[in-house]
Amino acid sequence: MERYKTFGRKTRAFLLIIFLTGCISPFEPEISKYEDLIVVDGAISNIPGSVYVRLSRTSSYNDHAKNHINAAKVTLIDDMDNRIQFINPANGRYTPADPDFSGEIGRSYKIHIETADGIVCESMAETLPEPIPLDDVKYEFKDGRNDREKGLQIFVDVLNVDNENAYFYWEYTETWEFEVPYKSSYVPDASTCYKTAKPPVFIINSTLNLVNKQILNYPLYFIDNTTNRLYIKYSVNVTQHTLSQQTYVYYHDLKEVNENRGSLYDTAPITLIGNMRNLLDPNQPVLGNFQVSGAFSKRIFIEKRDVAGKLNVPDGFDYCQTKYAGIKTGALLLDSLSKAGWMVMDSSYNEAVNDTIITFTNSRACYDCTMNGTNIKPDYWDRE
Repeated sequence: MERYKTFGRKTRAFLLIIFLTGCISPFEPEISKYEDLIVVDGAISNIPGSVYVRLSRTSSYNDHAKNHINAAKVTLIDDMDNRIQFINPANGRYTPADPDFSGEIGRSYKIHIETADGIVCESMAETLPEPIPLDDVKYEFKDGRNDREKGLQIFVDVLNVDNENAYFYWEYTETWEFEVPYKSSYVPDASTCYKTAKPPVFIINSTLNLVNKQILNYPLYFIDNTTNRLYIKYSVNVTQHTLSQQTYVYYHDLKEVNENRGSLYDTAPITLIGNMRNLLDPNQPVLGNFQVSGAFSKRIFIEKRDVAGKLNVPDGFDYCQTKYAGIKTGALLLDSLSKAGWMVMDSSYNEAVNDTIITFTNSRACYDCTMNGTNIKPDYWDRE
């Protein structure tokens, strides 16, 4: 009897091996029909300079190149049939000729696109809504086990929603002041600079399931204690977009796809059809969305004194080093530093040794702040 049990176990193992080896043939998903589709990313709001359209095409499954569409005809059309032609500087981005152009609250807008290969598509007209005010942008100190867990958590409050369902999308732009540890007579105006960054974040929320229709202490982003953003002075400008329900649903689905991608069984991105339509071939989808939103911005400042005693913020230049070599008294060292890639930061004559001393540093960024920012102070920097 034991012999038959052993035989049965071996047989099942053998069949399992055959089954597994039979399952390793490559599987090619049928996705070619989703290749070479137009992708539209665009927006208009009441904020000057906020209007743009980006055009690209989908690519094959293994091709990660950005296929920008240039030389298309892009037209913004409002409910009075006013038409504004966009220009295309480069990289598939189209903007109005007037860089300060903005939408008008209460007016309806749509985008009309004609590509060089004969595709004509258009967004559905949407009314630019009255923006809901962003009541507060605030911060709270967070402690943690290390510098990546310590820092500031930025929150927003939205109070005045008039007991209606509201749909929001937030974006923010950071600016901070920083100083390099060394000064050089070669670049005298490069010790203090300002850096601006707009993180590619995707933050949405709504009051749909909230009883009082208010959003309180909503966490927007976190500044950890590993950067020099808070070392001198920091500012963030948060823009709140009031969206239509349709656009919010599109963004909600898009966010879910982006957060869950990586598996063969993820939600198919092709289902994410926004408000764009192919006018000549309704069966050919156009991906993407043209966002029409009412926008409200609020800026806050955080200075070094605000975080003193609560965060030990690094200056961001702990890697910087200097070395010195005389032209006559240290010729071998001077040659060695030059060959090792050290950079000449400054020079001065030393009467005591009757020699010109060359100051080297291991990075130009240690004395020239324009390597990581601009030395032109923003107009709003001293207005708090």
